[in-house]
Amino acid sequence: MDIKMIGCSRRCDTWCVKGLIDAEKLIKMEKLYENLLKSNSKSLLRKHLNRDLYNSLKFIRTHKGITLLECIKSGLENYDALIGINAPEPDSYKIFANIFNPIIEDYHMGFQPNALHPYPRWGDVNAIENIDPDEKYIRSVRISVSRNLSYYPFISQLEKHDFRQIQRIVARAFKALPEELRGVYRPLKILSEEEVQEFRNDHILFENTNPILMSGNVYNYWPSGRGIFYNDNLDFVVWVNQKDHIRVISIEENGNIGDVYRRLYKGIGSLTKQLNFCRNRRLGYLTFCPSRLGTTLNISVQIKVCYLPRQKNIFKSIADQRNLVIKRVPGDHPKGVCYYQISNKFSLGKTEFQFMKEFCDGVSEIISAEQELQEKALAEAALLAEANKEETSAEEQS
Repeated sequence: MDIKMIGCSRRCDTWCVKGLIDAEKLIKMEKLYENLLKSNSKSLLRKHLNRDLYNSLKFIRTHKGITLLECIKSGLENYDALIGINAPEPDSYKIFANIFNPIIEDYHMGFQPNALHPYPRWGDVNAIENIDPDEKYIRSVRISVSRNLSYYPFISQLEKHDFRQIQRIVARAFKALPEELRGVYRPLKILSEEEVQEFRNDHILFENTNPILMSGNVYNYWPSGRGIFYNDNLDFVVWVNQKDHIRVISIEENGNIGDVYRRLYKGIGSLTKQLNFCRNRRLGYLTFCPSRLGTTLNISVQIKVCYLPRQKNIFKSIADQRNLVIKRVPGDHPKGVCYYQISNKFSLGKTEFQFMKEFCDGVSEIISAEQELQEKALAEAALLAEANKEETSAEEQS
C-alpha cells in the first residue's frame, strides 16, 4: 500500500528538515490540535501553541524523522497535562525551539531564550545541614536527578535493542560505585510478585500506569530494559529507563537532608565518571520533560504540620517566595495531624547548591512558622484553661 505524503513546498536543511510528512500523521495531529483548541485545557501547550505557530511547525521534522506530533502527542490527548510537550530526542529542543522556548520560559521563572544555565556546582555539600535535628517534623526526604546517555534518543524513541543496551551500559557503571552505595540491579521483567509488593511498600517501584506518559510512548516495549538498582540500606536507588535513561535517587526516612544530599552527590559523581550524559550549554542536562531541565534536581520532603495549614495565606506565601510546591499527603493520619509533601518547583537557571539552599531555607521557614503557631495555640489554650479554672472556682465559692 502506498503511503500518501504531503508537505510544504520549501526544502530547508538548516535547523530543520521541511519535507514530506505522512499524510495520516498530519491529519491525526490536525484533528487532535483542533480538539485541544476547543478544550478547557490549562496546559502550557494550549497556552502557547497558537494557530500561526502550529502551521509554521507542522511540516518540520528532525534529521531522525521526529515531527511535532511526537513532541506534543501527550498534551493533545491529555487535557489535564500541566506542560503538554516532551522532547523525543535532544535535537527537539533546537528544531522545535519556537514552541519549547516559550514554554520553558513560562515554567522556569522567566528563563529566556538567550539565557544560559550555569555549569554544575554542588557547592560545599557539608554546608547543607540537618534542618530538623529533633525529627519532630520531617518524616522522609527524597532527592533525585535524571540523566540521559549521549548518542541515544530519549525514551519514547528507543527501540527494543536500545533499551537493553542502555541497561547493560548502566549496569556496568553500578559496579564502580563507592562501597557504601553498591548493591543489586533487578530488571523489572524478572521480579517476583513478592518483590514487586516489597518494592511498592518501600516506595522504590515505578510502574506503567500514567496516562500522560503512555500517550508520550514512554512505555514502549514495557518492561524490556527497565530495572531498579538499590543498595543494602535502601537509601540509594537508581531507576533505569523509567522516563529518562536513569533517575538517581537518595532517600532517608526521618532523614537528615544534608546526608541525603551528600549521598546523591557521591552517587551521581561516580556515575558521571563512567557514563557520558547528554548536556546542552543553554539548557544544562537534557530531559524528556522540559519541567526538569538544567540541574534536573528534584527535592522532596514529607513534613508533619498541624497548625500552618489552617493559615493558608502564610503557607502559600512561604511556598511562593521559596518556589515550593505543596501537596497534602493522602492517607489515614492521627486526628489533627496532616502530612504535606514539599518539593522544589524549578530546576533550571541556578546551580544545584543554590536550589538546595533555597529549598532548605523554605522548609526551615515552614517549620519555624509551624512552631510559632503551635506555641501560640498552646499559650491560648493555657490561658483558656486558667480562665475556666478561675470561673469554676468562683462558682464553687458562691
